[in-house]
Amino acid sequence: LFVTNAFCQLMKDSMDIIIGLYGQDVMFGVHPDDREKVLAGVQTAFELGQEFRATYRLRNSRDEWLWVSSTGAIIRNEPDLLVIHLLYVDVTRERESQRAHAMNEALFRTAISLTDISVWVYDIPSRRVHQSAHSTRCRGNSEDILKNVPRSLVEAGHYHPDSVSEAIRVFDRIH
Repeated sequence: LFVTNAFCQLMKDSMDIIIGLYGQDVMFGVHPDDREKVLAGVQTAFELGQEFRATYRLRNSRDEWLWVSSTGAIIRNEPDLLVIHLLYVDVTRERESQRAHAMNEALFRTAISLTDISVWVYDIPSRRVHQSAHSTRCRGNSEDILKNVPRSLVEAGHYHPDSVSEAIRVFDRIH
């Protein structure tokens, strides 16, 4: 097992600790829920002679979990020696941000579904409007999501007057 100083810094552990933890089992730090995916990816890459790419959780010596995106390649494959080079990028903040966003989105959707007011969320990049259940009932629409919504929706007064010009700029920039 060869470990770089950069990996030790990523894991916030010393070289001796990393070698002690991973020396006997290189899968030691891979989260139990991610092991099957990682092993299958490595096996497929090994069989096809391709790079391995995956995003998964790794544990350090303090039982802290880090999200990493790794890319690996088989450097040497001999009967008594297998050398795999792995490059790790810490994506913990990105994953935590995505998780927080998903939780906020779920909370927002739950709150909106429980209100008796019409709420439209205009998703400009995808040109969709997500409606609350109350809005769907009041307007007689059968769908919660309206697709291919034109820019004219913004211009027609469905935005707060203070936000219209900014919404139009965003719409024009995206489309």
